[in-house]
Amino acid sequence: MKAITFKGANVEYVGENNNTKPLPAFLDPDGIMVTCWELSAEELKQVLDTGKVYICMHTNNNPIQPLKVSVFKSDFMINVIDN
Repeated sequence: MKAITFKGANVEYVGENNNTKPLPAFLDPDGIMVTCWELSAEELKQVLDTGKVYICMHTNNNPIQPLKVSVFKSDFMINVIDN
């Protein structure tokens, strides 16, 4: 799975080392961030076979932030992003 750029993206996050790739995102003034991810053919088949997606977060043992995973645009995203 790879992060891809999309219409409406207005920032790009970069890691502090060479092991990470840039993360295109849309960031609104309230701090809501949206990213877009593209599945490979193998990953798409896996999702079709199992109906499951796993999310991994590095929390550094701090409370996690609210998170939403979707294959559909939310009402918020429809208003600001058109891809």
